[in-house]
Amino acid sequence: MLKAISPLDGRYHNKLQELGNYFSEFALFQYRVKVEILYFIELSTIDSLPIKLNEEQVQVAANLLNEAKKPLMIVGQGIMLSNAEEELLDFVEKTGIPVASTLLGLGAFP
Repeated sequence: MLKAISPLDGRYHNKLQELGNYFSEFALFQYRVKVEILYFIELSTIDSLPIKLNEEQVQVAANLLNEAKKPLMIVGQGIMLSNAEEELLDFVEKTGIPVASTLLGLGAFP
């Protein structure tokens, strides 16, 4: 009984029935699905999310890569989700860093 609020609903069912639409497990599921649908609809209207790079952090990362004795890139599904396959390929061609893929990232790199 997903619209039950508590085990006491049996005795007070007539008085609590209307509250089940707002405070029950069913209501929680219904509201969560509604919020997630609205969230995905809003995300679908965004062309791309703004990216703010911290130049200092980029320089630190570049220095770490340059100083690494045996660098290895482990790429995952995030590359595909962000449509960054071409950027990854360009980066690997420029740096020569070997690439390993996670199971979900197997299609990210040729």
